Amino acid sequence: MKLFILSLIFSSAAQAQVTEIDRVIYDQTHRVILDLNAQTVRCLIGDYGVRSLKISVPQLRFFTVFKHTTRGETEPCINAGPCKYDFFEPPQSRAFGPEDILDQNKPQEEALLRVLRVERLIMDPHDKYCSRYLVETVTSKVRGLDFSHTESAEIGITDFETCEKLAAK
Repeated sequence: MKLFILSLIFSSAAQAQVTEIDRVIYDQTHRVILDLNAQTVRCLIGDYGVRSLKISVPQLRFFTVFKHTTRGETEPCINAGPCKYDFFEPPQSRAFGPEDILDQNKPQEEALLRVLRVERLIMDPHDKYCSRYLVETVTSKVRGLDFSHTESAEIGITDFETCEKLAAK
């Protein structure tokens, strides 16, 4: 199934519009059992500059192209957003802590992990430029909280005519 998500980025009136087109190339949901304990559920600064609630998900390495690890960590993870106990910032209204996930009576949880991989085409018709990216997003709901993690990389520059053909598929 190929879906197209089209968003326009408007530049100045003198320039042509740069267009982003996402082509879905993989969209699968995987059932996993998560170990939920103080070592796998924690607040970390990682790559985001603020502490965020993370769950380590070692199974991700079997379903994803990217590592989905945070700086200083070895296991892939998913992220629920800001932690409520950040010493540098006041607590966020939509912030959580490990205690929102951990339950000593239930140290494991079955979860569905959706892995969405898209090829993103960034097309500039004025300069006849086309850049291609691979963007991979993992989403899940664990004990009522939404988690996600996204990784991406440029996969190359393509001539504009080829890019137009890819966008039309």
